[in-house]
Amino acid sequence: MLKQENLQELVSKAINDNITTGHLKILMYLMAHENLLSIEAPKMLSCSQQYCNKLFNDLLEKGYLERGKIEHTRIYSYKLLK
Repeated sequence: MLKQENLQELVSKAINDNITTGHLKILMYLMAHENLLSIEAPKMLSCSQQYCNKLFNDLLEKGYLERGKIEHTRIYSYKLLK
């Protein structure tokens, strides 16, 4: 469950990193859930898989997420970096 302090810290950091609403939705989802599969993101964000991949890559580059791969698939699992 989201904690008020964690959310405020996340939003403050995101503003400083020029994070968009799409990025923030992914981060907030991951604060409340253990992980997010790459194939679930387009439905959650109502956007294309290509755009979701860009958001995930941006967040990976900025050090917000870690990525794992589900064996024998092209599906990635994303988690917040601790």
